[in-house]
Amino acid sequence: VSEVDSLLPSTVLAHLLAHEMGHLLLPGEDHSRRGIMKPVLIRADWKEAVVGALNFTAEEASILRNEVMKRQRQEGAQRAARGVPKP
Repeated sequence: VSEVDSLLPSTVLAHLLAHEMGHLLLPGEDHSRRGIMKPVLIRADWKEAVVGALNFTAEEASILRNEVMKRQRQEGAQRAARGVPKP
């Protein structure tokens, strides 16, 4: 049985959601030549997905971390300006 034969719908959905979140959080980014942001995933990509190896590139991951931290800081500043205590 190949890895792709054991591909679960939840794995497909998780990778689809991660890909779409990449579009939202990677400013000006479209698709990449490798990894989860490829425009079309082929059998070899899904084999990687099954074993947890289909990821963002190192550069994309760094941009994503920085973007999330930036948005958290912005949200914190907005809460403070409204007098809302930290959660």
